[in-house]
Amino acid sequence: MYVLGIHDGHNSGACVLNDGKVVAAISTERISRVKNDTGYSAKAVSEVLKIAGIKPSDVESVAIASTQRST
Repeated sequence: MYVLGIHDGHNSGACVLNDGKVVAAISTERISRVKNDTGYSAKAVSEVLKIAGIKPSDVESVAIASTQRST
C-alpha cells in the first residue's frame, strides 16, 4: 500500500511509503533552492512520485502534517 506524506510547514516536503517503508522523500528547499521553504509544494509531491516510480492513482492514502489551522 502506497502512502503519500505531505508537510506544508517549516521545511516542507513530501514522501512516499510502501508498506511502511520510505521509498522516496524530498524537502521542498532542494527543489526551490529557498532555505527553510514553507507551504504546499506540488513539485515535491511530483518528484517523490517520480522517484518512487508510481502514478497518483497508485496512492491509497494521503497523510498531511500542517501548521495551518482550519476554521
